[in-house]
Amino acid sequence: MNATKVLVVCIFSFGLACGNGSRQASKSAETGFPESNANSSLDDSENGRKREVKAFAVYSNTESVGEGWKGHDVSFWKYRGNLVGLCGGSSKVLGNEEGKNSFIENVDYSEKTGAISFDCRSEPEGFAFAGYLSDEELKGTIAAFKPDAEKKKIVLPISFAGTFSLDEYDTFENFEKEKGIESVKKGDRQNSLNAAASEGPAAKNIAVRTVGAYSNVWSDGEHQNGFVIDLWLHGDRMIGSASGSFDSRLVGDPPMALLRDLKYDKKSGAISFFADIRGQYLRFEGVLIKKVGMKGVLTREMAGYRSATVNFARDDWYIYREDGYETLEAWQKEMDRLLRRRG
Repeated sequence: MNATKVLVVCIFSFGLACGNGSRQASKSAETGFPESNANSSLDDSENGRKREVKAFAVYSNTESVGEGWKGHDVSFWKYRGNLVGLCGGSSKVLGNEEGKNSFIENVDYSEKTGAISFDCRSEPEGFAFAGYLSDEELKGTIAAFKPDAEKKKIVLPISFAGTFSLDEYDTFENFEKEKGIESVKKGDRQNSLNAAASEGPAAKNIAVRTVGAYSNVWSDGEHQNGFVIDLWLHGDRMIGSASGSFDSRLVGDPPMALLRDLKYDKKSGAISFFADIRGQYLRFEGVLIKKVGMKGVLTREMAGYRSATVNFARDDWYIYREDGYETLEAWQKEMDRLLRRRG
């Protein structure tokens, strides 16, 4: 077992800071976010960051079959206490360029019992769903829109990676504009995890290449704070995850989330992203130098906290898989596995 593999075991068995307290101590000043007075607080509503349409959950049983796919997926957002979203799918194998999502319609949902029903008029197979929604699955029956249609049982497991990849929207109008049916093109289905994927019908066969791991973690051997940002390239699009915490916590496997709203300009190195790690909202805007690190402004979107300039140093010690993943599907499965435990 080479040194890199030993470090990988250390990361995932004993936490971010195992064996690493002394060399990270110099970064403590960059991770502190002291409380400020009320006039400088980052209240979302006062700073134009309030999101009316919030990510809720993605449920999917889609799978690759040869050069095509089959299955169903439903992506939910919450808007003023109601569920809105996109749906699509097929019980038959379709080509990668076939299929078109639609908005879910006629939603009837009880948050108390989990009972839910809705209509999905996707192409080529629209359907009516009735059943129950939980934090593990969407389970019930579907029936095609035709007389005497047979009801079929269906179970869509929650996709943690898909859920953490959902974008959020300031207004419902922006949500409708972004997710408008005319913009959901064939071959760009936005199914369970495509929010974190490059576009195009052959995207799922493109390898996911490791860019690097970038850290501002500080630890005294018993406690730690700060974050590790893992970045990959899928085609020309960057995807990633964040793990860690603003606050001091015991050393161990840190909570994590996928990066949302990730934008990267390979010419200038400009990078920005948002992440929701168990209710800790962080936003970063800065510059990435792949072989060196990231520097920019990290904001904790919470009243009583202010932005701070931080350095995320490249740290190969934290790289989980140097050779990346052969396909997007392999990356998605790995993220799902990690998020089930740490999301």
